[in-house]
Amino acid sequence: MSGLVAVGGGRRAIAVPAAFTEPRVSPLLWGFVRDAQRGAIDAVPDVVRVEARRVLPAYERAAAPAGVAVVAQWLVDVNSGMGAPLGDKQFQPRVRVVADSIADMPAALFTDATRREAVRTWEFFPGAAAIVALLGERGCELRAVVDALRRLLSAPAPPPPRQPPTPEELARADAGLARFRARVAADEAPAAERPAPRASLASDRELLARYEAIMAGPDANPAAEMRLASLRRKLRPAAAETPEACVCRPESPENQGEVRRETAVSQGGEMPFETPR
Repeated sequence: MSGLVAVGGGRRAIAVPAAFTEPRVSPLLWGFVRDAQRGAIDAVPDVVRVEARRVLPAYERAAAPAGVAVVAQWLVDVNSGMGAPLGDKQFQPRVRVVADSIADMPAALFTDATRREAVRTWEFFPGAAAIVALLGERGCELRAVVDALRRLLSAPAPPPPRQPPTPEELARADAGLARFRARVAADEAPAAERPAPRASLASDRELLARYEAIMAGPDANPAAEMRLASLRRKLRPAAAETPEACVCRPESPENQGEVRRETAVSQGGEMPFETPR
């Protein structure tokens, strides 16, 4: 439906589109559009990018501002359908104000289809707030689709698929796996099958030096003396082992315990306590 609207000091005929026909969009593209609207997009395949580039111009034209002239002509048609339409003297000043207030709304909202909906909704000529309440949410959704399509076109492409491994890479991987399995098998072997740990002479010699230092200083004590004798016997070569002579002194009530302790040490015993006197 069309008519004559006073715009810019004159009257001209403006054609109101019948309806906005959305381009055909695949489910795959719609899925990426929804992800882009949620901000959950990392990379876009080429097939999606091609389709987004194809449909974007149609959505951009639909989301472009309608302008005062298109809105005013749409209001002429709406006014004609009101139960009590405004006369020309009342309509002309009011339509300019209302059209200017909502001229930035998408052009696809002002069609014959929405005009019929408006006539069924309103009984009297609407103000700008009533028009925004009826059509504003649709305009936001339309512009959200445009923004999502633009984000899809600016998103990076996915990385190229990884090439299959070469025979050399497979051989290195198999060798590494074999070494790992061998280590696991060795760790899980029973203790009887593991090689016995080698005795550390270095630690015994370190202990020997430590106890010799103790016995040479003010902290000498019978327990350290017995441990020192044991270490000396352990580190002495087997071929050089000879029975130590017993340090004998005539026993007397005063030295009876000391003589027994010295005898026990010389015969290889380690006594944790002294023989009572």
